[in-house]
Formats: sequence, structure tokens, C-alpha cells
Amino acid sequence: MNELIDVLERIESPGTFVVDGQLTSVPPGLKVKNLGLVPIPILKQQAKALIKVSEQAPYGLGEETVLDTNIRKTWQISSEDFSLTNPQWEHSLQESVNKIAIDLGLHGCNIAFEQYKLLIYEKGSFFNIHRDTEKVPNMFATLVVNLPSEHEGGQLTVTHGDITKHYSFTKSDSFHPSFVAFYADCFHEVKPITSGYRVCLIYNLSISNRAEQPRLSKQLEVVKEVGRCIKQWQKKKTEQPILTYLLEHDYTEKNLSFENLKNGDLSKARVLMDAAEKNNCQAFLCLVTYYRNSYGDVGYYSYDDDDLDEDDFEECDVSDEEIYAHHFITKTGTHIKVKKLSLEEDDLLATIPLLDGPGRDVSISEATGNEGATKELWYHRGAVVLWADERAFEVVLDMDLDYGIYFFKEFIKKNQPLNASNRQKVMPLAAHIIKKRHSYREEDISQELIEIGDIELLKAFIHKRMNSYDINIKGEKLIPILEQFGWQHFSQQIIADLSSKRDVMKWINSLLQIKESISDEGQVVIAHWFDTFWKSSLNNELSHNNISYIVQNVALLKQETFSDDIIHSLSAKMNGEFITQTYGTALMDALQKLKNYDYDHSVFHKFSANIRQQIQYYFPSAPKKPENWFRKGSLQCTCQFCKQTNQFLLDPDESTLHINKTIKRNLLHVEDEIRKSRVDVSIHINKVPPKFQGILTKNQNEYDYKQTQFDQAQKIIKNLQSD
Repeated sequence: MNELIDVLERIESPGTFVVDGQLTSVPPGLKVKNLGLVPIPILKQQAKALIKVSEQAPYGLGEETVLDTNIRKTWQISSEDFSLTNPQWEHSLQESVNKIAIDLGLHGCNIAFEQYKLLIYEKGSFFNIHRDTEKVPNMFATLVVNLPSEHEGGQLTVTHGDITKHYSFTKSDSFHPSFVAFYADCFHEVKPITSGYRVCLIYNLSISNRAEQPRLSKQLEVVKEVGRCIKQWQKKKTEQPILTYLLEHDYTEKNLSFENLKNGDLSKARVLMDAAEKNNCQAFLCLVTYYRNSYGDVGYYSYDDDDLDEDDFEECDVSDEEIYAHHFITKTGTHIKVKKLSLEEDDLLATIPLLDGPGRDVSISEATGNEGATKELWYHRGAVVLWADERAFEVVLDMDLDYGIYFFKEFIKKNQPLNASNRQKVMPLAAHIIKKRHSYREEDISQELIEIGDIELLKAFIHKRMNSYDINIKGEKLIPILEQFGWQHFSQQIIADLSSKRDVMKWINSLLQIKESISDEGQVVIAHWFDTFWKSSLNNELSHNNISYIVQNVALLKQETFSDDIIHSLSAKMNGEFITQTYGTALMDALQKLKNYDYDHSVFHKFSANIRQQIQYYFPSAPKKPENWFRKGSLQCTCQFCKQTNQFLLDPDESTLHINKTIKRNLLHVEDEIRKSRVDVSIHINKVPPKFQGILTKNQNEYDYKQTQFDQAQKIIKNLQSD
């Protein structure tokens, strides 16, 4: 491919052939012979006055100048008959022209501009498609400066090869002139004005320090030659399906973009990518990186790694070495997620080899512990990487999953409807993505798999999404698959996947919440899943949330037969605390959520009636508040301090007890026994030199706890009355 390198080296003109933008707000100070100063923006009366001192504009036909309003219909004032009197205008315009030249890909050039004409377009004015002739020595481009004036129509179109760009000045700022600059050998035209007046200054741009001026026609020939080289490369069917052309300059991931390409890199990248597109190839701007990690010895040691010099490192062996492409950007500037595409050094096309060029970076680290000194070496270069469309799947299978998913989605989107041939092409990639894709990744490919329509692929996809710590497939993605291809194809596999999961009831509930899209077949299958797992789920997790999901699922499935079995299983767990803190709150939560759906009220009523019955049994009446200081219970220990405490519990008249002049260990023992026996006493330990004092105070914790439970039970009954 040395021929391709030689062809690309001949490129001078840039990939972009036309630029546009706004100039500064400096007014030009337009002064017209026989008219005087013309203020900006130009109003209707002033435009009419300009036309009165104008002449009909001719056009060039070969070496002749012809006047024909069927080809060009507009008014002109020659450069001798107007002047731009603001001294700041020329300085401001020169700065803009210098930037325009850079945008057109010209670097290190002295750009001159020459005032050519003032054009006035009125309603019906136009200029058919044409190319500008060289009006001054070394002219390479035309600059059109639109002076603010209200109008409609008059769109300027500029064409280079098979690319056409359109520019309208109708929305221009009232005080900032706008511009379009393009290579002189571009075809362009002005569409008819439909209302108002368009007034513009025309300048000829030339290069004063180069004898040969850039021509886009030369670039068109180069594009053809590059295309021919690509075709020859495609015919060889080499083992390496990737062609990588290194640009001349180094870039980082942060600054790599078409706008930031330096000198001739933009031209070469654009030409190569245009040629690739015309010859059925995928092409991307990217970074190519050489990385080498080695270990060895350093001549001396310092306290700062930054002081280490590469000459001080003696390499013993290489632990890692690779060349890869990354940070891919499409022709339109879109960033593609490609972490790494491995490359071979012998396959890189470059005028300057990667390891002899710019972008070199080194980092040396001193020895630490059992590890010797290490050296990391990088080379970074901008590049264009491409491969033939027909070998795209071969390339993608060797790349990281980010690009594989992107390519997979794009292929399905571009090949609608998917025919049998394309389906066969894409199935190995789909299987590859499913196998390699981590279950926690967010990119969804379910719709693309539905387009392919292969049940085994869909089974593998569902299994991968469910075969993780959490069930990572939502009903919105799963149900369309099951509805289209049949629930029976997937049911047993899903049961197997659910057998090791915790949140089965929650997941089933998420399916039932989109019930309107589930067929009768789906309802039967989900009911079977529920019947398979509700008992084990209840045994594994007797929580408020899990019971709520179970009750919701039964009501949404409208399967009353499940209710009795579930209530029977719950009856073995019954006690006052379970009723008020778990079962009752679960039913209240379930009822609140069921109100948003179509559910079986009779099913829920069974649970509601059951908990009312349990509340009546466990909480027949409100607890009685203690009438005196007598407290039930006793400490199990028989030491003198615990005996003293037990006597204190039985005394109806005493609310506090002081244990004085003892060691702290004794008081801590009493505190521990109180905690274990759960009697209605608290102890506060103080240091009273030289020993400690314990103050025991009776409370009504048991009564407060029972009252709280009773109140919660009444709240449950009240909230469930709406069922």
C-alpha cells in the first residue's frame, strides 16, 4: 500500500471547501459614488437608491463577458464606484480572512483580499450555477460578505464533488455582517429572491507567498486515486481486514476531533474517509497508541519519581507490549464507544513510522517492595482506520463489546426489513454480544433480537439477563418477546433461572403491573410461576415487602384458590408483633398499590378478613395503664443486688431505688440482668467517690409497647375498611 501513502502525500487542499460565520460588529462605512454614506442595516429605501446607481451584472462565458438576465439577474456596483471608509474595517476583515484560510486548510500562507463588487439582489434576482474565474493573480477563493438587510429567498448553494451545502442570510443579525467563503473552482448559485433586498460585498482571496494556488479539482482526482488504491486492497483479501493510515501529528483523547486536526492531517483524513465511503468501507478518525511496559534497574534512587531520567533506566525484560486503535470518531463527528482494537505494527501505513514520530511519553517508577523499577512508554498518533463493509462482522468480533453493540444496532436499523441473508449475517454477532455482555450493562438489544426472530438467541438473551445476582430484565422488555414468540417456549427456562433468586415475588409483580399487554396464555404462565415459588419465597423472607408483593400478585392474578393456602401458611407465624409490624402493614401497602390496577376485590377481602380476625384475637381491648408502682417480672440472678431489685419490683409504693457505695462491676451486672429479663426498670450509674451509685427507676415500657401495638392494630383495621 505504498502507493496509497504517495497519493495522500500529494494532498494540499482541505476536506472542507466552504466556511461560513459572522464578522465583527465593526461597520464597513459604505460610501457609494453619487449616493454618499449608506448606513447598516440597509433599509428598503436605501436598497432602491443603490439600484438607481447600479448596472445590470454580466457573467463570464469563457474569455467573454456576457449580459443575459436568463442566466444572471442582479445589480452591481464596481469597486471603483464605492469605498469602505471605516479604517477599522480592513483590519478586522484581515483577521477574519486569516481564520477563514485556516478553516480552508491553508497554513503558513499570506492571504490577501481584494474588494471586487457590491451586489444588490431585489425580488426575482438570481444567479444560475457557475464557477468563478481567476480575477486577480494567485486567486484561490471567493469571499461573500452579506450586509444586514431584510429579505427572503436568495439562498446560496456551494457544491464540491457530490457534496452541496446551503446558506441562507435571511436570519442574519442586524448589526453583524455574515459571510461565506469557498474555493473559486466550486460550483455555486444564488436562488431567486422572493421579497426584500439582499446586499453583499464580494472579495477575491489570494495567496501572496506561493506561486501555485490550491485547487479543489486536484483533490477530486486524489479522491479517485485513493479510491482506486482502496479497491486494490479490497481485492487482495489479506488476512488483516483492517487498513490503518497514521496521520502526521499526535493528539490526545481530549483534543482529537476534525476541528483540531493540524496542517495537512485534516485534508488527508477527509479525503481518505470520503474515498472509503464511496468504496463501501467503514472509516473512522481515531488514535493509534503503542504501549510498552518493562522492568529493570535504575542507576540511582531519588525521593521523587519525576527526577528519574530515561537514561538511568536499564531494561531487563518487557512485561507488556501492544499497539491498538481507540477513541473512534465518525465522519459526522460522532464518538463511537471503542475501547481497544488491536493492530499489528507491520500493517500501519505511515510516512513516518509510529515509533519514530511524535507523541512520545515515558514514565519511570522506582522499585517498591519486591517489585523492581518499571518503565512505561507510549506513542500516540492520530489515524484513520477503515475496513470493507463485507468484512465488518469479521472485524467486530475481534473488537470490544462497546463497538459490537453499536454496530449491531446500526446494522439492524439500516437493513429494515431484515431479509434472510442479513439475518444470517448478524446472528453470530448477536450470539457473541449475548455471551460476552455482562448482565448489569444497560444497553438494551431486545428489540433488535425480536427483529432477528431466532428463539434460541432470545432464550440465551433472557437467560443471561436473569442469571445474575439480581433479575436484570424488566417486564417492558421481556413481555413483547414472550407475547410474540409464545410463552411456552421460555417458561421452563425462566423457572430454572428464578429458582436461585430472592426477589421473585417482586419481579412477578413488575410483570403484572403491565397487565394490559399480557395475553390469557401469559396470565396462565405467570400464575404457574407464582404457584411454583410463593411458598419458598415466604419461607425465605417473611418481610413486609415480600408479603405485600405476594398479596398483590394473588389479587392481580385473580386466583382466589391461592388465598387460603397463603393465609394458612401465615397463620403459623402469628403473634402480636408480626400482625402489627409485618402482616398488617403489608396488607395496607398492598391495598394502596392495588388501587391503581384492576384486581380481584374478593381475593384481597379474604386477607383483610383474616387480619381482622387475628387482631380481634390478639388485641381484644386496649391495655390497662398501671395503677401503682408494682411491676411484673423478676431478675433470674440470686445475688444480693438482684434480690434487692426483685423486692423493689414488687413494692407498689416505690418508684426509685438507690444502690450505694459499691463497685461498678456490680451495677453493670444488674444492668445486664435487667436487659435480659426485660422488666420495666432502667438504671443510671454514677461515680460517687470513692465508689459508684446505681439509681433504678421504674417505667411503663410494657404498657407503652402494648398500647402502641393496639393503636397500630386499630389503624390497620381502619385503613383496610376501604377494601
